Amino acid sequence: MKKILILSLTIFTLLSCSSDDGIGNNENKITINNEDYNISIFSMGNINENNFYIELMANSYFEHGEGLHLSFSMYNSNGTSLDDGVHTFNHSLSRENGTFYNGDYFVQNNQFTSNNFEEIEGEIVSGTVIIEKNNNNYKITIDCINQDGISVTGIYDGNLTDY
Repeated sequence: MKKILILSLTIFTLLSCSSDDGIGNNENKITINNEDYNISIFSMGNINENNFYIELMANSYFEHGEGLHLSFSMYNSNGTSLDDGVHTFNHSLSRENGTFYNGDYFVQNNQFTSNNFEEIEGEIVSGTVIIEKNNNNYKITIDCINQDGISVTGIYDGNLTDY
C-alpha cells in the first residue's frame, strides 16, 4: 500500500508540473501591435569593421516569401562576433558600440497562394535589442517602437542559422 501511495504522489507531482514555467520554453516570436509572428531563423553577417546585421525570420518567409522578416544593423566593439549586451537605437549614425541605427520589418502572405495579398512594413525608431551569447546559442530580446508608436517586442532563443 505504501508503494502505491508513493507511486501515486510521484505521478501526481509529474503531471501537475506546468509546461509554462519558463524551463525549456522555446517559443520564438515577435509581437507587433498585439499580433504574434513565429520566428525560426536567426542569421548574422559582418557588413564592415564593427558593423553587423542580424535577421530574424519565419522559416516560411525564407522558403516561400511569406511571414515575418525583421532586421537590424548593429555596431559593436569588433568585426569578428556580435557583442553581448544591450544595443540601443541611435538614429544619429554615430556608430557607437552597443547601438543600432537601422531596424525594419515586413510581414506578408504569399501573393500566389492567397486571395488577399497583404504586406505590413515598419521601421524601428526607438528601443533596445539585448544580445546574450552562450557558445553557439543566442538569446535576442527585442523591445522597440515603430514609426507609428506601435510596440515591436520579441524573443529568439536558439542557434545561428546558416543558409
